[in-house]
Amino acid sequence: MMIKTIQMTLDEGLLKQVDELVDELDTTRSALIRELLERELKARHWRELERLDAEGYRLFPPDDKEVEIWLGVQDWGDEWNAEK
Repeated sequence: MMIKTIQMTLDEGLLKQVDELVDELDTTRSALIRELLERELKARHWRELERLDAEGYRLFPPDDKEVEIWLGVQDWGDEWNAEK
């Protein structure tokens, strides 16, 4: 992996908040910003997958027979809670 150095411009208020968090987490500005960017990129990826999933169900909704099949095989792992 090639690492690049970039320059950023932040307003004073945001920089102050970043520095306070950096101190609180005992990290560096670069590490904090890198982590936050990675989290946001992953979150955006998951939101897109969820959107595509919802769109698929909207375009191709399951029929009642398909739902019945899955209801018969689902396992919630709560056998310990079943009445005896």
